[in-house]
Order: sequence, then C-alpha cells, then structure tokens
Amino acid sequence: MKKTKNIFLIIIVALLLTVPKNVSAITVTSWADASVNYIFNNHDVTIPRPGSLTVSYKTYPVNTYTSGNWLITQNFKSAAGPLTTVSYEDVDIVMSWSGIVSWSKFMVTETSFTYESIIPEPEPEPEPEPVEEWVVLKSNFHAHSTVSDGQLTPQQVVQMYYNHGYDVLAITDHGSYRQYDMALSTAQGLGITLIPGSEIIVHDTSSVSASEVLGLFITGPVSLTKDGDISKVTNQIHEMGGIAIVCHPTKTASFWETRTTTTLVDGWECPEYFPDLGYEDDYVFLRNHDFHNARQEYYLDNWYNLVISKSNSMEDIKEALLNNRVVYYENGVYHGSQENLELLNSIT
Repeated sequence: MKKTKNIFLIIIVALLLTVPKNVSAITVTSWADASVNYIFNNHDVTIPRPGSLTVSYKTYPVNTYTSGNWLITQNFKSAAGPLTTVSYEDVDIVMSWSGIVSWSKFMVTETSFTYESIIPEPEPEPEPEPVEEWVVLKSNFHAHSTVSDGQLTPQQVVQMYYNHGYDVLAITDHGSYRQYDMALSTAQGLGITLIPGSEIIVHDTSSVSASEVLGLFITGPVSLTKDGDISKVTNQIHEMGGIAIVCHPTKTASFWETRTTTTLVDGWECPEYFPDLGYEDDYVFLRNHDFHNARQEYYLDNWYNLVISKSNSMEDIKEALLNNRVVYYENGVYHGSQENLELLNSIT
C-alpha cells in the first residue's frame, strides 16, 4: 500500500441524515490520509434523557479499484439525569479491508446519531374535562294576550314579564301563532327570549272545560281536534320540532288521569295533582301561570319555572326542557328532582 507524502484537507458539503428530535447532528466531511486511524476531536451531543446513543461514520476510499462503503459505529451509554451530554474525543475510526485495493485517501462523509431512551416518554397530561357552565332562566310558558282571551296586548304582556325579571316567555294564545310575530321585536329589545307557542284543544264535549295542550317551539298554527285523539295535535307539534305540554290538567282531570303514562306528550303542568306522575318519569314538569289579565300580576312573583340551560338561546332552552332540567318555585318552596335541586343549588 502506498502512502501519499503530502497531507491536505478539503471540506465538501454533504447531506445530513435525519436524527431524532432533541439530538444534535454533526456532519463531518473531509479528505484525509489513507492512514489506519482518523481522529475526531471534541464533539458533543446532547440527548434528552438517559439512554443509549449510537454514532455512525460513513466512509469510503477514493481512487480505489474496489467499490463500497464502510460503516463504522461507535456506541456510547449515557449517564443518569434528565439531560445528558455525551462527549467523545480521539475516537479512532479503524479502516479494514480485504483484497487488493489502491487509494491515496479516504473520505468521512457523514456522521449520524441514533438515540434510544431507557426511560419512557412521559404521558401527556390529560386535558381537563370541560366544566359545564349553566344559566338559570326565570320562565313562564303559558300566557294569553288580546289575540285570544287575554286583556293585554302581546307587547304589554312581554313588558309586564320583563318588569318582574323574567328571562323567557311564551305567549300561547288559543289556536293562534301570530302573537309571537307581534311581540318579538319588543322581547328582543328587552332581552327576553320569546318562545313561539299556542294552546290547542285536544278534547271537547262542550259539557266540561276543553282538554288542551301547549305547543311550544312551533313554527306555525296547529289544528285542533275535539275527539280526544291527542296524537292528531301532538304529531303536528312534533313535526314542527316542538314540545307538547299538558296544560291545567286538573280542569279536565277525568280525561287526563287515564293518560298519565302517554308518550304523546313531553311534559305536564301541575304534576302534584296526579299521584301517578313522579320526577323519575320521562316528562318535564312546569308551573305556569295561564296568565290572562293584570289582576293576575301577583302570579309572576309567587310561582315560576327556573330552567337550567346552557344559554338563553331558544335551542338551548328547548334542550333543557327535553332533558327535564327545570325546577319550579311556588310560594317559597322549590320543586324538582333531587338531581335538579342539587344542580340549582351548586349554581346559585
């Protein structure tokens, strides 16, 4: 093997190999004598946590009659600690070969690092469960105006409820929908959420008061029926995306007491008058006013519904009713399921 007498060093550009995150790369590209040893000095590599670091140098001879690369690997074991610096000095790259070769120099083209931790990556902290934020909305879902048999205009009804601190109101004139359109601008100006609704007959024998339901969240008028087939009315309400509530059932108790398990309605007024109804049933229970005139103004402070909702939007109020998140207040006493009473207490 011939050795070149003159030693010279030429730096050339080489591509970096991809290295793991947090492991610094060192690229060494140099010509050197085709001597047995080639020395690296004072290279430091920082690894993130205790583990094993492998440093690889890729070399190949120049002006050789044989082709191919030699891959020389130097292994290091890191010390303990959260951050470990591996320093290596005077690392010998030993060239070995077989067969007839002839070159004047060899090139170290790349240095790459492989890091393997001996400590598992810490699991990321789980995101905290979002905390539900509730609003409690003072509400009434049964009132009348001059559109049917009430004595105040729809706008005056809204103003009266606003004066008593209400957040939500439904004006449910008999067989009508237009009171909603008439009162909406006033309600929006006062910050009250106005729910479209109507009171609809489902049974009427003319010998007693008619049996009726409230259609809430409806999008138009609902046709009545007098034959007692409540599905004719409730189907219309539900097709509009509305909610059907049995209203003042004590007026026609003989009709409703045989229907306390019906799935055609979503809720009841005055549930306390029907022993078969309980908070474990899949109904929402409301204590509404059936408001008609100013003489009943004292109703507004003596009983009302407290809807536990995500917001005061119509969509969230409907969601709260469908999920029975309502407590009603009457003459100093709060009524509702134990779960809703505890939820209300935690909010207020």
